[in-house]
Amino acid sequence: MKITHRFLKSGHSYSEARSMHARIEKKATLKDIFRPEECFTLIKEYKQNGKSYKVVHLQNEDILDLHFLVDRQEWD
Repeated sequence: MKITHRFLKSGHSYSEARSMHARIEKKATLKDIFRPEECFTLIKEYKQNGKSYKVVHLQNEDILDLHFLVDRQEWD
């Protein structure tokens, strides 16, 4: 198995996720957030155009531990 990791040059790429995070972060600096629920509300309400962002509440059992897959690989 061969994995090639490429790094984009800073300022030369557009990512919708990066743009979304920047807008939410900017909005969050204007508001005090004391509980996770307040953060979820902020994220849902900050979408500028179209449908609001979908926030999914994860539980511990929703997160998978995949270390066993990595441990079985032979890395160069």
